[in-house]
Amino acid sequence: MSIETAVILKRERLPAPEDWQRALREAGFAVQLDTDFDPVEMTGFLPATYDGRPGGFEYFFSALDDSDYEPEILDRLGDRDSVVSLVTHSDFAGLMTAVLAAAALADLAGGVVHDTEADEFHDSAAALAWARKMEAEILPEL
Repeated sequence: MSIETAVILKRERLPAPEDWQRALREAGFAVQLDTDFDPVEMTGFLPATYDGRPGGFEYFFSALDDSDYEPEILDRLGDRDSVVSLVTHSDFAGLMTAVLAAAALADLAGGVVHDTEADEFHDSAAALAWARKMEAEILPEL
């Protein structure tokens, strides 16, 4: 089973990996990303740890496909034109790193998190609170 957490943002606001890592630290998340990658060109597994536990997720960057969303969702997304997809496979440490990384990215880049499991959207102002709630739910599974 795969779980995708997507961050919809403007391409021009996509941060360097080091800035993304700093945002995770400033949010208080115990996630360490491998920062040696190009966030536009990277496709594939991105290693990460949560509180020292190995995790990580599949990372994909793409242009936003308007056909993926209903018109009312597109209105909410505004001028955001790109999607960073973080995909995990049956691993709670991976899910933890993906959720927290997505929220920090959305917060930093003014993006919107799409929790595809719950089909919920969380704008940058609510992303960190959503991630803290998810962290509390996932932690007992680690």
